[in-house]
Amino acid sequence: MEEKKVSFEQTVGDAKEILSKLSNPELPLHESVALYKEGSQKIAYAMELLEQAKLEIQEEEVEG
Repeated sequence: MEEKKVSFEQTVGDAKEILSKLSNPELPLHESVALYKEGSQKIAYAMELLEQAKLEIQEEEVEG
């Protein structure tokens, strides 16, 4: 999804910002859909980062 490496914290912050925008009842439907898709992608990327971190920790526990 992301071409450049973005930190977990930045990704979650971006997702929170999108959620805030989605809370606006004046937001047109097409913008809401686009923001929802973007937010879903950011959350998926954050989950990937968490999984990678979990695997790294498990590997370190096995090695050491």
